[in-house]
Amino acid sequence: MALLTDLVSIRTGYVRGRFTPDTDGVFAVVEPKHINSRGLIETGTIDYAAELDPPDHHQLRAGDVLFVPRGPRHPAAQVQRRHVNGPLRRAVASSQLYILRTDDRLLPAYLTWYLNQEQAQSYFQTFGRGATIASINQQILRELPLPVPSRARQTRIAQIAQLADKETRLAQQLQQKRATLIQTLLHHASQ
Repeated sequence: MALLTDLVSIRTGYVRGRFTPDTDGVFAVVEPKHINSRGLIETGTIDYAAELDPPDHHQLRAGDVLFVPRGPRHPAAQVQRRHVNGPLRRAVASSQLYILRTDDRLLPAYLTWYLNQEQAQSYFQTFGRGATIASINQQILRELPLPVPSRARQTRIAQIAQLADKETRLAQQLQQKRATLIQTLLHHASQ
């Protein structure tokens, strides 16, 4: 067992305060609302900003883990290679997110999985600050106890988690298609 601070650098996002969305903007701005409860970045609604000129070290890169420190839950999502080769080619995180960068002992996919697990979420609920909306400061996040299995085991855990998420998404799609089919059949039967 290690502390998160032993394996990860943590910093806040770049964008301070409000920014003006600009469809011609160069930089995508990832905000907490873009990280869903399953730990995925929803790129379809991301806004772009033209007035930003962040230094390279503030730009998101594949392997960064974005963490939502405020709210009833504190999901985390990994910036994937497909993101930085696509809609997040030039992107920054808002200051409402923490950006975690792992060292060589910890896989970002494993860290993302662990942060979204009930054990970590319970830790955040226990130590979070705030009367109505729990807030996790960097010190609380740094002190999170983290099991660190071998890299091979981390890879297996991350792969299984990814497959389980894919199965959930496919089951939901199947359920939606079945409902549509039933409605169509019932509609045709009533004609």
